[in-house]
Order: sequence, then C-alpha cells, then structure tokens
Amino acid sequence: MGRSFLVKKLKGVTNMKILFGYEAAADDKPEHTSGPFDGALYEILLQLGSVTVSDGSEHERSKLKGLDYDWFVGTAGCFAALNGICRFAKSLLLTVGRHPAETMQSMLTLKAGHGLPDEAFQPSDIGDTDMLNRSMKVADYIIGAGNMETYSSYIRHGVPKRKLRTLLDGRSHRPAPQDVQSRWRKDTGHTRIFTFMASEIGFSSGFDAVFLLFSESIIANENIQLHIAGKPANAFFAGRIAQLQSTMGGKLFFHGGQLDIAQRAELLARSDFILYPTLGKHEPLLLEAISHGVIPMLSRHAGLDFSPLGLFDPVDHSQQKQLLLQTQQLSDSDIVALKRKTLDYFEEYHLFYQLGLESTVTDVMNGSLYPKISIILPVFNKEATIVSLLSELHLAVNEYGNAELRILFDGCSDRSEQEVRGYFGSIKPDYSIAYETTPNLFETRSNNIGLKKATGAYCVIVQDDNYVHDRDLFFEAVQFLEKNRKCAILGCLSGVNFYPRGTVLQGPGQISCTPNEVYWRQDERADPQLAARVFEVDACMRGPLILRKTFLEQYGYLDEVYAPLYQDDMDLCFRARHYGYKAYAMLADVENRSLTMANYNSDMSRMFQHVMERNTNIFYARWTPSTAKDYAWVHRTGRSRS
Repeated sequence: MGRSFLVKKLKGVTNMKILFGYEAAADDKPEHTSGPFDGALYEILLQLGSVTVSDGSEHERSKLKGLDYDWFVGTAGCFAALNGICRFAKSLLLTVGRHPAETMQSMLTLKAGHGLPDEAFQPSDIGDTDMLNRSMKVADYIIGAGNMETYSSYIRHGVPKRKLRTLLDGRSHRPAPQDVQSRWRKDTGHTRIFTFMASEIGFSSGFDAVFLLFSESIIANENIQLHIAGKPANAFFAGRIAQLQSTMGGKLFFHGGQLDIAQRAELLARSDFILYPTLGKHEPLLLEAISHGVIPMLSRHAGLDFSPLGLFDPVDHSQQKQLLLQTQQLSDSDIVALKRKTLDYFEEYHLFYQLGLESTVTDVMNGSLYPKISIILPVFNKEATIVSLLSELHLAVNEYGNAELRILFDGCSDRSEQEVRGYFGSIKPDYSIAYETTPNLFETRSNNIGLKKATGAYCVIVQDDNYVHDRDLFFEAVQFLEKNRKCAILGCLSGVNFYPRGTVLQGPGQISCTPNEVYWRQDERADPQLAARVFEVDACMRGPLILRKTFLEQYGYLDEVYAPLYQDDMDLCFRARHYGYKAYAMLADVENRSLTMANYNSDMSRMFQHVMERNTNIFYARWTPSTAKDYAWVHRTGRSRS
C-alpha cells in the first residue's frame, strides 16, 4: 500500500497530533498490538501526522496530563483511562466482537441449558461492559472488528448507525496458496481432523459446546481426530479437557498453549476443519487457520460470515451433531474443493483488509464514517406514484446520510417533476438533491448521465418503480462492498445466471429457455437459502443496483450500444468478471412493481420485443456464459431492522 493514498485523499488534514491508545503486547511495540487490525492502523496513522502511543497505564497518564491532541484512536480501556487526563478534539473508538451485553445473554442461556457452575465463568469472558458503554457514548466514531452480526448487536443496544462501522480483520502475509495445497495430506484414510484453536480455552470461546459434542458416543466413535490448541482459562476447563481425553482416548490431541508459528502451520496443514462455536469472543487465530485452507465451522458470533457447511449454533446441541455428522459424508475430493474455496474466501475478504481500513480512516478524518453514495433515479411519467416511492426511498437515504440523490426527468409529459419538487420542498432531507430534465432517452442513456456526474464512491441505480422498504439497506450494502473489494456490482432485487443458448434448465423459480436467451433468476423462489446469503452471480437485475464508481471510471459505464434499454446491466456485470471483478446479490426488502412496462401500448411493446432480440444477440456475441455455477457466497447474518 502506498503511503501517498491517504495523504492525497486527506489534503489539509495531515500533520495532526494523534494519541494512539493500544493494547500492549509482550514486546510493547504499537506495530505489534494485540488489538484489532494488528499494527496496520498504527502504520496508517503515521501517514497523517505525529503519533503518540500509550497503553493508558498510570505512568503514561502522568506524562500525558494536560496535553492536547487532534484525535484519540484506540480501545475503550485506553479511552477511559486517558479521557480527562488529556484533551482530544475528536475520538475514534475500537471495539472487538459483539456487544458484551449480548455475549453475556448468550452465556447465561448456555449456562442454564447445560447446568454449568459459576466457576466456569471468569472476568475476561465479558470485560468491563459499563466502561465500554461510557466510552461508546462519548466517542465520535466507532470501528468494530466483526461482521454484520457484530454491527447489529451494537445497533440493538442504542449505538447510532452513522457512528458505528464494522470491518474485517486480516493478515498482510500468508503462505503461498500453492505451498499450502502441496502440504495438504494425501493419505487421509478418510479420517476427518478437527481443530479447536484459541488463545484461551474458556466459556465465551464456546469450548463447552465442543466438549459436549465430542463426548457423544455417536461422535467419538466416528473416524475422527480432535486437536485442541490453547491455554485453559481456568481449572474447570482444564478438567473438561481431561474428561474429553478419557472419552476419546487416542483420538484427542491436546497441544496446550505453547505452539509456535511453525508448529501451528504443521497442525493446520493436517486439519480439515477449524471449530470455533464462540458466544462472542474474537479469535485472531481463526484467520491463520483459514489462510491455510482449513474449513471453518463457526458460530454467527465469530465475526466472520464464511462457514460453508452451515453456521454452528453453540446452544443447539442437536444442530451441532447434525452439522458434524454431515462432514463424515464428504469425500476427500469434497474436502479439497472446500479447502480451495476457503483460500479463495481468505483472499477475497481478508488479504487486502488494509484497503478497507485505510478508506475508513479516510472517511472518518473527512467527517463521515461511511463513504458517499450517489442515487440515480430517472423518472418517466409517474405523477401518480412517484411521491409514494420517494417517501420510502427518502427514509433509507436520510438514514444513511452521506448521500446525493440525482433525479432525471426523462421525457416526462405529465406532472412528475412538479410532484417531485413539491415533495422535497415539504421536507428537509439530510442529503443533497440534483435535478436534470432530458428528452425521452430511456434508461441506458439517462442512467449514464447520472452515473457520470455522480460524486459518490458508490452509485445506486434505482428505477422509478423500485420501492425500497428497508431503511438499513445502504448501511448493509456499503459495509459488504467495503469488505469485498472484488465486488464491483451488488444487486439488491435478484441475481441472474446466464447459460449458452440451447441449454435446457429445470428447477424452481423463474427460468427462461427461449431461442433468444437462457437464464435462471436467482431469488428465494429458486432457492430459499439465498435470502440468508450474499451470493455471487453472473449478473444482477436493476432495482436497486449498486456500482463501484472506481470500476466505472476505469472500465466504462453502461454501453450505449444497448440503448434505449435491455441487457446493458447484464453486459456490465460480464465486463466486471472479464476484468477480474465479481457481481454479487443480496435479496433486500425491495419491490419492483413494473409500472412502466405495464403501461406500454402495442407500438411500444413491439419496439421492446425488437430491442430485446437485438440486444440479446449483441450480448451473446460478446460473452459466452458458463454452464457450471459453483459460485461463492457468505452468510448474511445479523441484519438490523428499525
């Protein structure tokens, strides 16, 4: 990463005085912090000015007393220790994992269900909840290490949406994929090797679920091995490990907490699955395992959304058994395929995490935690319905805040423009609005006008019959796009998979097998599980369609050879794949009412039929869709609802 990136973006706000409150590591160096994002954040802050580091100790407080800083950046413990000792104009608080109140509730539920004694608990399972709440209330911005489940846990406890953003942690270095794959064991004898690896083996890391699961005779008698690496948190869990050793005998290997990097790599090279059914405790060692291709079996509280065989419920014992027995049905080739997907996931979401961290710091220092979005809304003769559409869209845009709405009156011959201007004249939106009147250009050209003038990091195409019912849509979409830099296009209505002409498809949902085109719409009718996933597809339908602006600037906008309409959005998605990007879809709470095409007269319908055939011929002449659609996906966890 070049250091010029932030300096260029943050012209006028460099040379700041920054107080960095970090979790002291053994060698007491900030570039090796034990907090979220390792030393990457420290390196980024060095680009912005002079950085004073402190662990909040009494000695540090005496040195900092009465000093002034432009920013405090750090953890709640340091924030609480230093707030009032010295002064800072702005603050960025770092948190890790779920809101502790929700972690505690999960622990109490499990404790009651399993009849566990009080000695199973320890203070480090939760931390100082009151201190964290006080720090979050005072802090200007909060970055949480975790996923949408992490984000939603804080939102449910009253943290304002614009104040909090979650990022994925990562690793700047990893073993080369070819080296990792060459070490995967070849003589398995079909033994499935599970590893539980944690800095501390205790209650909040979910170890009791592992203990109960592998104590079951139906599990212990399977052709498996269980490796446990980590230090028991207390005598209770040391006893649990001893009990498990008695049950499993030679199938259990306890490595303690003394494995070095080389020894961990050797263990991970032999492991099939990494188990982490956490109730909320963040575990950096997970990323090390995933970087070696070890298939994760995680709870939704682990802060990651990749658990390809299903999320591991730390409370539901029957679900745990079913999930683990499912692994026994996998062939060695299945295991290898899942390991390759795991490596792909790591590269896509975690290898370049510093880019997301840099851009987030950029946004924060420029006064907004979230990047700007530009909503493009062409309107054609919708005087009777446009206000009802805008009233719902406004809730989502106003909730997000850092946005512009670009409305194009595309050949309107009715009172659409007066209705729109009247609506916005009656409210006070927390975003900018730009209007433009054009002749009847249709959607390809009118969308391009808005896209080219857009100033946001992301452009959102909304049609004038797309109803956005989810006011949290843009928070969820942007956080996904910021974590997955390979995604250039995110569809929120449905996905589409294309096939070569002549392909015969059978299955649920909407399938088109005509001489003109063959596609399968990917939505809940095609697969109910898609509602709980963000999933890769060949292409996405408008309504809304979210585009990465830098991709458009580098590789082109909607191709106007498809004007006036049809297949231009599909073409853009295939162009993205051609250049090494991807299209993803998430089934948001949006609705396409097809109001425009429903009102076509016979002449317009004939024109549209002709355009469909012509544009689809262009599309198939350019692109050759695949027949195999074994695409990537992640779990869509913890969606917040207002």
